[in-house]
Amino acid sequence: MKQLLLKIFGVFLLSLIFLIKVTYADMNDPLQSRINPGIVAKIFPQAEALGSPQGNPPYIPVLGTAAEKTTIDEKLLAKWRIEFLQVYAREPTEAETAEKITALQTKGTQKEIGFLFSTYETTKAKGYSGDHFDIIVGLKPDGRLAGSVILELHEPMICPTCVPQTLLEALHETFVGTNINRRVNLNSGTGGGRGYDGVTGATISATLTTNGIITAAKKVLRQTGLASNEGPFYLDVDNYKERDWPALVNWGGVVGKTFTKKEIRKKLNPENEDYLKDPDKKFINIYAGLANPASVGRNIFGDKWYSYHVSQIATGDNLLVVMGSGLWSWKKNQYSRIQLIQKDKVFKFSQNETLQSTALRIANKPNVSSIGLLRIPKEWGFNPLEKWTLEFSVNESFASGIFSLNYVLPKELITGDPVALEDAGLRQIETAFLGLVRESKLNGWQSEWANQDYSIIFLCFLLIILTLILGFQKKLSSNRKIHSYIRLGFLTITLTWIGWIAQSQLSIVNIISYAQALVLGKGFTQFLFEPLMVIIFIYTLVSLILLGRGVYCGWLCPFGVLQELCFKLGKIIKLPTIDIPYWLNERLWVIKYIILMAIACTTILGSSYSYGLIEIEPFKTAITSYFNRSLPYVLYASILVFIGIFSERFFCRFMCPLGAALAFLGRFHIFNMIPRRPECGNPCHLCEKSCPVQAIDTKGKINMNECFQCLDCELDYYDNKKCPPLVFKNSLNV
Repeated sequence: MKQLLLKIFGVFLLSLIFLIKVTYADMNDPLQSRINPGIVAKIFPQAEALGSPQGNPPYIPVLGTAAEKTTIDEKLLAKWRIEFLQVYAREPTEAETAEKITALQTKGTQKEIGFLFSTYETTKAKGYSGDHFDIIVGLKPDGRLAGSVILELHEPMICPTCVPQTLLEALHETFVGTNINRRVNLNSGTGGGRGYDGVTGATISATLTTNGIITAAKKVLRQTGLASNEGPFYLDVDNYKERDWPALVNWGGVVGKTFTKKEIRKKLNPENEDYLKDPDKKFINIYAGLANPASVGRNIFGDKWYSYHVSQIATGDNLLVVMGSGLWSWKKNQYSRIQLIQKDKVFKFSQNETLQSTALRIANKPNVSSIGLLRIPKEWGFNPLEKWTLEFSVNESFASGIFSLNYVLPKELITGDPVALEDAGLRQIETAFLGLVRESKLNGWQSEWANQDYSIIFLCFLLIILTLILGFQKKLSSNRKIHSYIRLGFLTITLTWIGWIAQSQLSIVNIISYAQALVLGKGFTQFLFEPLMVIIFIYTLVSLILLGRGVYCGWLCPFGVLQELCFKLGKIIKLPTIDIPYWLNERLWVIKYIILMAIACTTILGSSYSYGLIEIEPFKTAITSYFNRSLPYVLYASILVFIGIFSERFFCRFMCPLGAALAFLGRFHIFNMIPRRPECGNPCHLCEKSCPVQAIDTKGKINMNECFQCLDCELDYYDNKKCPPLVFKNSLNV
């Protein structure tokens, strides 16, 4: 039987070598034939037609009716107000007025409203499996994502029985509206970027597909000539933090100043006697700021009206908000009363830059009598990142002169290249790996390693401890109590931290993916986005060569640990155990190899049955999903754990395809660290009975393909009071 199994596995390895790399016909069809009306309608609902494919790689322009803003006809607006009053016998509300202004301002013309392209043609991006995926992406002319549709995806964990594709699509939807001209942080949302929550159970597939969308969009943006040339720094209009009015002013998003009669008398020297009375009385209370950053404008006007106001300005424009109250009004004859100064430039406003304003909707707002919104056109050359001054000109019969308000943009609203931001002192320098690596200089998988630096350090520490345990197992096995404490502590960390917290349970999916990448030359970059898994796999691979299967299965497998701890708990509460005869135990071992072969064959043949067979591993249910899945999966995993209470590591011994693969790969290991004596098996059977997984046969030989390196047998082997050969030897010495 064993020889037959070896031959079968030899055929299995040869079949991997001759695997044919599948090319999917749909991906290689012309782009225009893959984009159907349903895809267009989903990404661009207002689309009316598609243009001809352009560029190489290709993209397809989307044509539709776009609204263009024109100057408001004040006469028409006044006429509408009169008609509204006559019909409804009341003044129009703020919302009704704003809606009418938008209608009067816009006219429809057909133009390019976006572009459609494929991640496959544009970047040849690959998923965790090493296969290309095909996602149709929509991009607006202002550089923002319009949406995406998955056409073809071949990820091992994205399937109806594992992680539904709808969850991945929902993740991609969260990036709709993202400005591709700006830095998009796929990891944590820090550093001026935009973060996201991954898809539990398929985090790397989520990362790689999202990264493929962003990378392809950036390439098309450059190809169409719409890429921004803002330089290393730019105004952050997207990030938002809720603040009330005092917090907004203290932060510097809005600057304000109160001028009293006394201060005005000093500045303007008014002749009117009224200004000589009550010198501490307020002349004007004035506030100003840039309202297009969400952290300012959205706080001031609220979500709905902030969106309305920023829709009134074009890409590259800025929005100035001015608010005031007091004896003097800046808004009367406003075009002659205010001007914006930046360095040697003077910007004067006219009616064309005036926008309809709305009320303040911020908590703890001040009492203001006048609010103005002014558009700063991109063509003016105004730099929102630099200091500017708003001057107010008083030219009255009683006095004349100028008073001003200075504005410096809060550094949190300056974003851009992380390295440049840190070098300029605008951000604190972030480091990883105890200060040895500067995070801002990393990208792709390197950033993922930096984000998990403490986890990586802790995992490496654990693996060093495990190496010391295995290296000094004789000393450890000489003391039952110390062995028990150390093993129980290590297994607890494996289950709770490696399994449930770090989500680093190796699976047969990993083995198959690594094998395909090696044989087919697909590359290993995609796996590096999972640093803890990579480290554990490398350690496991080395341990297979040196010691065999037992190191991972006995010490590092979270589900295996869950079974063992449940069995120990059952013994503590004195539940009965199931003793399987050795002859039956030896035959049951074959089951896991049959399961492995079935998974391998269905994977090679590209059968959808492989997804179902992979679910034989309960790892996703018990470890990755914390038993939070549909009832059949939870019942299956629970039954296996329940059986494990009465028969130690039942699944590991008889059903685990990962264990079968590791046993086969570690069959020809170099060292055998577990010692034997001539008396082992004849006449002594003590170790055979103490082995919890029955890996020692009746002749005293250890089957290293089934040994979990738990060292329980060595506890008896080095026990002077239990091991018969040692007891006999000691009696002779006495």
